[in-house]
Amino acid sequence: MLTTDDVIATIKYLVKLHAGELETVGGSGRSIIVETDDIDHFGNRRIRNVGELIQNQVRTGLARMERVVRERMTTQDVEAITPQTLINIRPVVASIKEFFGTSQLSQFMDQNNPLSGLTHKRRLNALGPGGLSRERAGFEVRDVHPSHYGRMCPIETPEGPNIGLIGSSPRTAGSTPSASSRRRTARSSTPRSPTRSTT
Repeated sequence: MLTTDDVIATIKYLVKLHAGELETVGGSGRSIIVETDDIDHFGNRRIRNVGELIQNQVRTGLARMERVVRERMTTQDVEAITPQTLINIRPVVASIKEFFGTSQLSQFMDQNNPLSGLTHKRRLNALGPGGLSRERAGFEVRDVHPSHYGRMCPIETPEGPNIGLIGSSPRTAGSTPSASSRRRTARSSTPRSPTRSTT
């Protein structure tokens, strides 16, 4: 049950947070530490993988196709309606082609050698739709945060205006279904003998 003391304690907490103080007194008289979120912490970022970006484009194309089908259903004769006359896949195809042709995140893969192709597939980009711009990104965003270690390579970043905005995921990192980065840890099983077959 929410009481007036809880509301007053919440307001006091927000005032202390805005003032930058470290501690406040709660509704029950106990001391509460005022914590701020670190915007540069990797836990506060979300990785949008290629599948999610293409899914959004397909969803947009299907919405356009649905609109066309609804318009055709209202204008055509009921007896003459067939799936071939109603459904046109061009909006879906155009939406996918638009993503691969004009999106900031769509690039030709670097195929100079196998290693460059592999590193290009593991690239993390803070630019593009829903991200930052080169002009707005300050030093704090580009700098290496302690939470990046093990999740993002602090060394492999381009020089110039993209420094710190384009990184690379290390070989040992993965992502959870919620698309937040996590570190892979070694299993605590016994090591296999290199001569023993694993099949």
